[in-house]
Amino acid sequence: MGPMQHATFQWTHLSNKYRIATRICHCAPIFNLFIKDIFDGINSNKVKFADDSTIWRTGSDLDAMISGLNEDILKVFKWCSQWRLKLNVEKTEVCCFSKDKQAPNAVRNKTIHIDNSIIPYNTNPKMLGIHLDEQMTFDRHIK
Repeated sequence: MGPMQHATFQWTHLSNKYRIATRICHCAPIFNLFIKDIFDGINSNKVKFADDSTIWRTGSDLDAMISGLNEDILKVFKWCSQWRLKLNVEKTEVCCFSKDKQAPNAVRNKTIHIDNSIIPYNTNPKMLGIHLDEQMTFDRHIK
């Protein structure tokens, strides 16, 4: 192989790497624009980070909070169906954070669901790399 062929191959290789990097850089902002209105009409507190979303309720009436979460999850589910997206039920979980040790037990006995799938309860969810626990002691994260 002559020097020109080698140079052409290297240029193509670098060009492909550059295009991939460009796609990666532009993908997240485009995705964020696409899902900008996913939480329109949601009454729960909400936060998005990249492709992860969290909604939550605070209060003293567990039944009202669970009912509100179910309503908001249904709205998100309908939005996803409209745009032909699928929520990843396997990565979705529920946890109750409270200093009252009985509150998490009460929530475990309630049903929060996406479509026909019950969302599993997790006593130690991981959010953005931080292990949480029901009493917010961070014991699991510190270990």
